[in-house]
Amino acid sequence: MLTAVNHLGEKLSSLQNRREILKKLSNERKLFCPYCHANLIFHAGTQRIYHFKHHHSECTFETEPETVEHLMGKATIYNWLKGYIVGKYPSAIIETEYRIE
Repeated sequence: MLTAVNHLGEKLSSLQNRREILKKLSNERKLFCPYCHANLIFHAGTQRIYHFKHHHSECTFETEPETVEHLMGKATIYNWLKGYIVGKYPSAIIETEYRIE
């Protein structure tokens, strides 16, 4: 999962926000799933891109693990859109994960 919500209800992206800030919020248990509102852990290892993971949850958003290639593809598209689209369309909202019910 690449998106979390902090204790103030603000969306945070693991691709955009600083590692130190996300690690601190994770340690303070102030990161939550935007869908089921369960607590999330921030993972900032060396093998995969930075991401969030549930402590324990029955959240239906996470149905299967994503490969490294899939996550890197999301990051590449997200970063390209942030650099290209936002310059042309300042009001555009770019998200890595958006749930369609």
